[in-house]
Amino acid sequence: MIDKAPNNLLIFLNLTQSSSLTLEDLSMYLQSPVRSRIKDRIELRIPNVDSLKEYITELINNPLFRITNTENKYYPFDEEVVDNVIQDLGVSSSLRKYNDAFSLILDYAIEDGVEINNQYYQTIKNEIIGWKN
Repeated sequence: MIDKAPNNLLIFLNLTQSSSLTLEDLSMYLQSPVRSRIKDRIELRIPNVDSLKEYITELINNPLFRITNTENKYYPFDEEVVDNVIQDLGVSSSLRKYNDAFSLILDYAIEDGVEINNQYYQTIKNEIIGWKN
């Protein structure tokens, strides 16, 4: 990074911290000129089950993604699928892992031309959750 940026330059770093790394370990990736300018740190905690379901609902019902109106707020998923993915990944997983899991489920369902219900999820579960560990 060149130290010739004008005032009020904002750089947003999004780092996912694993359980084995401390904040100091993460800061080692940044050189001291960058570290010395960090003024705020926003920590996004791992959400609980209700927060996860709300996050998923808000994401899939965003007008940018929602192409059909439906009574099922989890469409194209069944609520049972959402519950099982949360249970299978565990509440200690990052939102990124949830995004990846639901994206994979959608990709597989589109490729297979099927509706996403719990029976279908169980057939592809090992491919979706297998990368978790």
